[in-house]
Amino acid sequence: MKKILIFVVCLLSTIVAAAEDDVLSILGGDSGKPKTEKEMKQKNGAETSPFKALFAKTTAEQNILFGLMQNGEFEKALLQYFEAFGKSADHKTANGQGLLVYLFLKNGMTVFGVETLFSQVDPKKLSKVLAEPLREILHDNHTVWKLARIQWAPGWTPIFSPSVEVQVKSNKVFSAKDVEELKNIIKSSAPGTRDRAAIQWQLVLSLAIAGETVTAAKLLNSLMTTPENPVGVDLMNMTAARMLFENGYMDAAVKYYKKIPTKSDFWLDAQEEMGWSYLRKGEPQNTLAVTESLLIPELQYIVGAETVFLRSLGQLKVCDYPGVLKTLATFRERFKPKTGEMLKLAQDASTPVVKEFIAKTKKQRLKTTELGKMSASLPRLVSRDESLYKAILLEREFERESEVAMGIYGRSLANGTSKVGFQGDLEIFKKSIEAQLNGARNASLARMKVLANEEVADIHRLLQKMHIVEAEVLQQALTAQKVVQATQDSKAIEKKGTTIADAKDQITFPAENGQVWFDEIGKYKVDVIKGCQAVKK
Repeated sequence: MKKILIFVVCLLSTIVAAAEDDVLSILGGDSGKPKTEKEMKQKNGAETSPFKALFAKTTAEQNILFGLMQNGEFEKALLQYFEAFGKSADHKTANGQGLLVYLFLKNGMTVFGVETLFSQVDPKKLSKVLAEPLREILHDNHTVWKLARIQWAPGWTPIFSPSVEVQVKSNKVFSAKDVEELKNIIKSSAPGTRDRAAIQWQLVLSLAIAGETVTAAKLLNSLMTTPENPVGVDLMNMTAARMLFENGYMDAAVKYYKKIPTKSDFWLDAQEEMGWSYLRKGEPQNTLAVTESLLIPELQYIVGAETVFLRSLGQLKVCDYPGVLKTLATFRERFKPKTGEMLKLAQDASTPVVKEFIAKTKKQRLKTTELGKMSASLPRLVSRDESLYKAILLEREFERESEVAMGIYGRSLANGTSKVGFQGDLEIFKKSIEAQLNGARNASLARMKVLANEEVADIHRLLQKMHIVEAEVLQQALTAQKVVQATQDSKAIEKKGTTIADAKDQITFPAENGQVWFDEIGKYKVDVIKGCQAVKK
């Protein structure tokens, strides 16, 4: 009797132990017991899935999902997710959404996945079991952190890293009022890293806008020598020149402007601003030399209205009234049609030229000088606008991810079973991706409209100033007799242009044959004798 009781107790304990196991561990495949832990995992793949432990009681469809994931069949797993969790209470939880994001990432839909993660998941409720593989995929140097439109919450920092936090926060466009915010972000960054240098660059700009130029200059000077320079040297030199210009140090500003090479996308701006420096120094002859280069017909679509206005002021300063009238005519000839094009663009940015520009930019970022004939129908600064460029890159990424989603959807139609590839939920998923793509495209076109409107406003502002120049010409012409009387006993006034280029490169204006050689651009020299002075007979 005692032996019978012992047998019954042993039998019951075996049954209870088996009940605590999964059905697969009891009835799965091989009747022989695996001898090692590795053999156990190979035999019972779904049983060993780390993600399964996140959910209290799994259904048959969820077990299929975890089995597919354990076997590395992530496309099928994504299709199965909607059947397994779509109507489950776990679907809206942090772990349910985190699991879906993980499947998005494993199928190459990175931006869509990250934006879903940050908009749908509370980081404090996300299990480490999911956080660790997400972190492994979304490492510090992943390009997604520069593209995804996300808001950072403190709970994400332990999951990812302070470096990612700084990258995400630095995507914002900062202004003068954000100086303190930028200083706090810098505290989160590691010293000597590119992340810190990038946010310090943002701080330089904000400080300069806020009028704290001394502090901005010190920080800029430090950034210009750092190995982790966040922006190109040309932009650094331009920023230094502008700070010096704003504080009245014209000679020093000119030296920095001269560092910008002709191949740089900032060369035209550097030349124009150098012309303003000469004008403020009282050297209009050098302003005329600079603008002589910029106003050649070959550059008419990429040179702004302010350059034409600058030239008219230089001519006015030396009393070249015929030249002023000619420049006024140039302004009308160039910017009346350009204004018309920009007004059209501001109404409807979906033009063939805009589409061509966006298509080319998706392949490679274009320089201003590479726009060619497109320049006539595009905003002048279109190739240098960072907001537009980011929108185009985001559009390109969503196009790729949309193609991935469509491929999965199409294969589910061809190869799906009644469970794997359930169509109703997949249709919603596909439309979500398409909505993101359309949003990115609209963002690119919307930014193009903003640039067009800004250029129209800039041309209108400078047109008003040109009217003032025109009125000044008339006023001075009426008082010409006073100029004669005031200067008839004076010695000849001579303004020699000697600072535009090195002596070996200088070209005296005007050129004899009227031809323009692009290696001559920026090397003109203008001497002015008896400008605003009566000529003795």
